Amino acid sequence: MMMNCMNTGTGALTIAGIRLADAALALTALLLVPLAAVAAVTVVRFCFDVARRFSARSSRSTQVLS
Repeated sequence: MMMNCMNTGTGALTIAGIRLADAALALTALLLVPLAAVAAVTVVRFCFDVARRFSARSSRSTQVLS
């Protein structure tokens, strides 16, 4: 019968008392927060750019028609 060591923490790899799995999760979360912020800013800027282009195109077409 195999013992599940990861649940009890007895077989977990540790450095200076910190479990490596926990440290990896924390580091991943810390890296994902700024990445998500940059992605959100990029999406908002893209939406404003697309809206500006459609707005400029429609105003040009109304100037040509009049």
